[in-house]
Amino acid sequence: MIGRDSTDHRELFSHAIKAMKNFDEAVNYSPDDIEIRLLRANHSLRLPEAFFCRTATAITDLEYLVERYQKDRGIFSIETYWQVLYDLGRAYERLGMEKECAAAWETLLSLNPDAKYRELIRM
Repeated sequence: MIGRDSTDHRELFSHAIKAMKNFDEAVNYSPDDIEIRLLRANHSLRLPEAFFCRTATAITDLEYLVERYQKDRGIFSIETYWQVLYDLGRAYERLGMEKECAAAWETLLSLNPDAKYRELIRM
């Protein structure tokens, strides 16, 4: 994350690629680590899809996190679950997967989340 404040585009890309490799190695080493999956999903979602093509990776991690939470609600807070569902919908939307996006956001809205999610989804 050191490269995000850089003004040198080569440095930005270099740091982003290094972080991608590190996150991928961490998930390969410890695929059931919730924190690593959350971090990689968040990092992948923040990268421009046109350059890095990481939205599918984010979807993989977010779907994994949803599945794990549904089996064990103690792995993270309900607020984190809301954010995971919202991010999953955004990732689907980014890739043009409208049905999947709608399903993720319908699940989120059915849980009566904070008003901020209702506003974000309406935008």
